[in-house]
Amino acid sequence: MSLDLTLLPSELQKQMKGFAEEIPKAIQKARDTVSGGGAGGKVTLWFGASDKAAQIAIRDKLAKLRSYMMNQRIRCQLGNSRPANENALAEHVTGGLVGGGGFSSLQRVEANLFGDSSVGVLNLSPNYGNLKTYATGPVSTFDGQDQFQTVIHELTHIVLGTGDEKLNNGNTAYTGLLARQLATEDPDKAKNNAENWGLFIEEYR
Repeated sequence: MSLDLTLLPSELQKQMKGFAEEIPKAIQKARDTVSGGGAGGKVTLWFGASDKAAQIAIRDKLAKLRSYMMNQRIRCQLGNSRPANENALAEHVTGGLVGGGGFSSLQRVEANLFGDSSVGVLNLSPNYGNLKTYATGPVSTFDGQDQFQTVIHELTHIVLGTGDEKLNNGNTAYTGLLARQLATEDPDKAKNNAENWGLFIEEYR
């Protein structure tokens, strides 16, 4: 995977290097399972529907995510100045913060001048270190967040343009519990929710 880890401290570089090997394998396994028709239950759990059209769309997005990650550079860095309760934040060199904000004009100029081929930046924010590395127990019953799925969550913002969707009660569908609730309430939103993608792919780790 083309994750640029040079700006991370050594202990995080080691972990992220491991994720760089695991994540493409999990995505490929998920794609193969969906293509073979064996992912119906998990597709329904995380995306609310497993009809043929839904499975084709999910299969194609998995292929795009893996291809992009293998061929484009994504810069990883610490976001220590971010809010204390934030896990991570995705940014686009050309478009700024996902969901608003932006890179400074100087950063964009530097990216152009020095041929920076990054499609985005993955900031690991203050709360990232407090998360478990992986889901504790089966992903399907995991009600929290973990580092592995958080990285995938942010990568889908960068590559697939996913959002952080809200439930009918106005709460953002973070954590496994709320992501599963979103799939029941609104499958279309679930298919665009980064949390649902992160947890679905973690099922195949």
